[in-house]
Amino acid sequence: MEKKPIILVTSEQDYGAAMMRFAPYYNINKPYTHSITAVGGIPISPLATCMDDQYCDMADGLLLTGGKYDNHPGRYNTPLFR
Repeated sequence: MEKKPIILVTSEQDYGAAMMRFAPYYNINKPYTHSITAVGGIPISPLATCMDDQYCDMADGLLLTGGKYDNHPGRYNTPLFR
């Protein structure tokens, strides 16, 4: 059986009023994950930044989705240009 590629998908963090504690939650646009699955991949959203190296080691690709907030270039060892 052929190994399916693992694709990391960025997500947006937002806050919800779960039990009025405004707990953080993560959003991923379903069409992104459905598209990856449709072509035989496995979408994974890395949520624990303390495991960045482990996620990168296991991933075959990265999908930067964009959204309300930009991903800070420093997370990807890229300088911030203005």
